[in-house]
Order: sequence, then C-alpha cells, then structure tokens
Amino acid sequence: MRDWLLYLVIAGALVFAVSSWWGVRRLKAKHTRSAVWEETHSPGPGRQKVAVVLNPIKAKSAEARRQIEPLTPRELDVLRALTEGLSTPEICDQLFIAPNTLRTHVQNIMGKLRVHSKLEAVAFALKNRLVEPPRAEDAVSAL
Repeated sequence: MRDWLLYLVIAGALVFAVSSWWGVRRLKAKHTRSAVWEETHSPGPGRQKVAVVLNPIKAKSAEARRQIEPLTPRELDVLRALTEGLSTPEICDQLFIAPNTLRTHVQNIMGKLRVHSKLEAVAFALKNRLVEPPRAEDAVSAL
C-alpha cells in the first residue's frame, strides 16, 4: 500500500509539474504574442524589421510588389485618366477606345501592379509616382 501511495504522490507531483510547466509556457506565449503585436502595430523604426522577421511571406510579397512589370504607353494613358477621376464613358471618349478595350487595359494594369481594384491601382500609381497627380487648375477648368 505504501508503494502505491508513493507512486500516486510521485505521479501527482509529475502531473502538477507538467501542468505548471505547460501553464508557464502558455503564459509566456501569450505575453510574447502580445509584445509582438504591440511592436508590429505601434509606430516606430523597428516596426518594419519586426514585421519582416515575423512574416517573411508578406515581406517577400511587398518586395515583389515593388518590382512591377512596365506599363505600355496606352496603359499609362488609361491610368492617368483613372487618376483624374474620369468615368468609363469619359475615358473611352478621351482615348477613342471601346469600353471592352478599356476594361482589358484596366485588367492588364491591375495584373501588372498586382492590385485588386481601380482605386488600388490609382493609389499605387500615385504613391510610386508612375503618373503625376492631377493638378488643381485642370479640375477648375473642367468645371
């Protein structure tokens, strides 16, 4: 009986030790995730480096996004028209193209810039200076 009691005490101590170790490990993981979240979501110079280390796939995609395929002159014309906020009929009239041709140009632009919408394409083009932003004088003269 004493042997069984000794085994139960040892087994209980092991279970307690393992559960305590696991709880500490989970607590450390929780605090690590919290610290990582704060570091990656707070402004500061280390944010970019931490994000690159934690998510190399995202870093590679951001790097790949910088290396875009060159746009054709006609695609640049379409992109300029999009940045001016022209509608589809207005762009078609200005560039003398059919709506289906415009749609093809827009799809090619979005594919080359690796974006998912016209708005993203315009934002990407302005941010990376692929096109000049529309001037205020042009907007006033259009009215």
